[in-house]
Amino acid sequence: MNRLYRSVISKISVNVTLLFSLLACGGGSGGDDNNNQTTTPDTDLNNISGRIFVNDRNNGVMVDISSGTVSKVPNVNWDQTGDYSPRATFTAVPNKEGSLFVLTIDNCDYLSSENSGYRYRDCIVILDASGNVIRSQQFYEGLWEGAKASFNGSYIAYMYMDEPNESNPNAELHIVDSAFQYLSGTEINHSVSFNSGLLWRDFDWVNTGQIIYGYDNSLFLTDAYETVGRLIYTIPTATTNSDHFISKPKISPDGKKIAFRYMLDSNHLIKQGNVWVMNIDGADPHRLVYTPDYKAADGSTISAYQVYNDFDWSPDGRHIVVLEGGTSGDLVSGPDGAGDTLYIIPSDSRDVPLNNDGEHGIIHLRTYYHNSTELSYRFEPYSGTITWVH
Repeated sequence: MNRLYRSVISKISVNVTLLFSLLACGGGSGGDDNNNQTTTPDTDLNNISGRIFVNDRNNGVMVDISSGTVSKVPNVNWDQTGDYSPRATFTAVPNKEGSLFVLTIDNCDYLSSENSGYRYRDCIVILDASGNVIRSQQFYEGLWEGAKASFNGSYIAYMYMDEPNESNPNAELHIVDSAFQYLSGTEINHSVSFNSGLLWRDFDWVNTGQIIYGYDNSLFLTDAYETVGRLIYTIPTATTNSDHFISKPKISPDGKKIAFRYMLDSNHLIKQGNVWVMNIDGADPHRLVYTPDYKAADGSTISAYQVYNDFDWSPDGRHIVVLEGGTSGDLVSGPDGAGDTLYIIPSDSRDVPLNNDGEHGIIHLRTYYHNSTELSYRFEPYSGTITWVH
């Protein structure tokens, strides 16, 4: 019986050992030489193609879905794109073609204390597929990671904290053009739900130039190349459970569907949440997939953790890849002791149980990401984020 099992690791030392193991290998084998990798694809991929982009500690990695092979992209380490401070951290997001990368750098440059209390600058750098810097811009401290290019590559959107040194900084959504000329900006401050101000950092571009973002238990959609959002959906438990909120909205390639993470619980040990899908107007919200409960040795039923750390649409919109399981910050273990693992799920699925048997068209994906010489289900990216590109 090949069901999914989840168990909480009882000792913190196990998780600490896993964490240091991940840090030592840079979150996987993404930066390793892939000369030893074969190109034997899984037989159940059914012509599913494309690549999974992973933002590792200091470079980007592409994982070919059909073969599982791994390559470094673009051909440069992030810290080689400029002269940055030792405290700099990097987050890169590619466009859907994998031909453009938007790099958000936290603490890219140190400032003296005389600059109105700001100690560091943050940066956004635009790179081509070869790692060449197209353009860069510095900002005062306050960028949230994950700036993204629009579908046509002409605009960049990012989340910004106004007065980040304050105890409760204002969050703002900004749009600039590819030359970093200001286009639009709006403070995000909605009074719609129970948590009163829990803004998740992620947003996504629609192919029409609109932007979708989550705030507390609700989703908001802007007009084309504007930043003022209108409410399109609030989750049903918005007024009864303050632990439930929305994160990581992602638009289907045709702009007609939204996938998002319906968060059930979030603390320093575990972040539980399922992937949901609905129409872009907020109609027909439904859970895509869930991890089923399982039986203990004594026959009792154990509730499975719903740990879906990230996901993305395939370029043709027919599938969604999910990154399921524990990360280095979650005390959750998969059936082989691994943390995260990848599943490809038909995007028209409705509340289907996650499984390793191929039921409901679900594919458990093997790659060389964790082990450069052997295909493995284990997939533990340093950043915990994935993007499916052509």
